[in-house]
Amino acid sequence: MERRKRDRSAAETYRRRIRMVYLLFLVGFLLTSISKRFLAGAAAPEDKPLFAYYPYFVFEHYVRTILVGLGAYYTIRRAIALRGEVSRFRVVSLLSFVASLLVFMVAIPTLWGFTGDHFMGFSYLFMPFPWLSSVLHVAHTGATYRSSFVAVFGPDGIKIAIATYLAFQAFVWLPTLFYGRRWFCSMVCVFAGCHAETCGDALPLVPHDRKRPSSKIVHPRVRAALKALLALDLTGTLLAHAGLLTWLLGGRFFLSVEALLALEVARFLILDTFLLNLMWWSVGGRFYCYYCTPGFLLGLLGRAVGQQIETHHAGCTSCRLCNEACKMSIDVMAAAVARQPARSVYCVGCGQCVDACPQRALRYSTRFTRRRRGS
Repeated sequence: MERRKRDRSAAETYRRRIRMVYLLFLVGFLLTSISKRFLAGAAAPEDKPLFAYYPYFVFEHYVRTILVGLGAYYTIRRAIALRGEVSRFRVVSLLSFVASLLVFMVAIPTLWGFTGDHFMGFSYLFMPFPWLSSVLHVAHTGATYRSSFVAVFGPDGIKIAIATYLAFQAFVWLPTLFYGRRWFCSMVCVFAGCHAETCGDALPLVPHDRKRPSSKIVHPRVRAALKALLALDLTGTLLAHAGLLTWLLGGRFFLSVEALLALEVARFLILDTFLLNLMWWSVGGRFYCYYCTPGFLLGLLGRAVGQQIETHHAGCTSCRLCNEACKMSIDVMAAAVARQPARSVYCVGCGQCVDACPQRALRYSTRFTRRRRGS
């Protein structure tokens, strides 16, 4: 009994440290925003980059990577304190996020010279289609959001940018054929996914259910609103890609590059910046995944390749722990009671429900992984 109390106390200590990691991220985000929006405006022209770009570069380049690493460490320690162990599945997810940030947000930009005011646009190439016109920008101007590939690489800069963009798309979409949505959303995503998992144990800061504060289930009305945002965002994505296709085939685009850029900046400020920070503490770490267009499309591909949560490995006791652990509010328990696999395009493959099940009745799999183990 005494040991159990110590373990619970240690778990609570690690949860507070995870919360502190998130708060440090929020402070860093606010400071870089203030520096870019206000201090840069008041600075002399020669000093503007010092306030407008370099704080953002340092924060995105190094600080976020350090915070994700700390969050991963404390999350692993908390799991060990609570259950005496942590699954290999979970450790792979957490460490993969750290590795992705080190590669895509630190190593490659540094080696290729995209630092300071060049960094912002270059980082957009490492996203699966959320920045819809990055290739169009490069083709027209040789740059993406102030990152000039021509200035860094010379005449071949445009080809290098497009090749980098396409290579990353292949890196995201091809492994999804084998491992489902888990590959990107719970291993590679350097935007919201890495913070959702490494800080998720402390989020939301305001519990959804005060009687069961550890529950991650999002209120149905909030889920409906987030899915409406997904429909809006998905429509914009399809329209932009349709316009991009007409430009590639006919040399014309129904929106100018400047108009598309303005729309995407507005989207970034509203959906990907303001809501991101508001909803992390009020809804939860995975709220963005409800209306993430690339994530939804990856989820559709995951369903096509047989992604599911297997539920038949032991008897379900209807304890609801799997449902309360799921940040995407999937009713895993209902599937387990019916002894049917839980399938959803919203499943990000994080494995939280698998770890939460005291009966060890659950397992994440795809058609490929089932074939590998012969089942």
